[in-house]
Amino acid sequence: MKVSEKSMGNTIYIRDVSDETLRQIDELSYKRGMSRNQLCNEILKVYLDCQREGMHKMLPDVVQSVLRSEIKDMRSEVRSMMNLILICAVRMTKTNEKLNDFLFPQLENLSVDGMDSKQLFAILSSENDFSDDEIEKIIAAL
Repeated sequence: MKVSEKSMGNTIYIRDVSDETLRQIDELSYKRGMSRNQLCNEILKVYLDCQREGMHKMLPDVVQSVLRSEIKDMRSEVRSMMNLILICAVRMTKTNEKLNDFLFPQLENLSVDGMDSKQLFAILSSENDFSDDEIEKIIAAL
């Protein structure tokens, strides 16, 4: 049964709207430079347009398509980042090898507090924490 426009009027009162919903409506209407009433009219119009055009039925397909595309793009970006990380790791390893080749022969006869260079490198390579004094002593001896 259709209700004529004359019998309905053009005023709608909505009861029991939560404080949070009202806060969000007021915040959005302020950001858009419109009144609460104007925003509510726009929300209702867009909602009804979507219902009439059947967008609510096809929206999940659209969202799935967008998500698939985003995930595909992210995969290629992750692959690129992983390749860059691998390149950096290889370069760091080669640089470390060159430094060892350059420094180690000169440090073979090094001794600090009775420890030879192999013992010092073992200490520095371990995962133990050293005090600043211990590190400064080793660096000073180098």
